[in-house]
Amino acid sequence: MRRPVCSEMLSGLMDQVEKPAVLVDGRAPYTIVDVNQDWLNACSFDSRADVVGRTLSIIQVTAAATWCWH
Repeated sequence: MRRPVCSEMLSGLMDQVEKPAVLVDGRAPYTIVDVNQDWLNACSFDSRADVVGRTLSIIQVTAAATWCWH
C-alpha cells in the first residue's frame, strides 16, 4: 500500500531548492502539490494559493498564443 506524503515535511524543502521547482502528485490528473518562490516568479504567479491543486496546464501556451507573439 502506498503511503501518503506528508505535506508539512515537503513545505520546508521546496524553499531550500535554489532553482524554480514544482512538485506534482504522482497520480492523474497530476495536480500541483507545492512550488517554491522562484517557480512562482518564473511563471508570473503571486502565491502558492494560485497554483496548488491545479495542473501544469496553467502554464501551457497554445499554438495560437505563440503565433500572436511572433
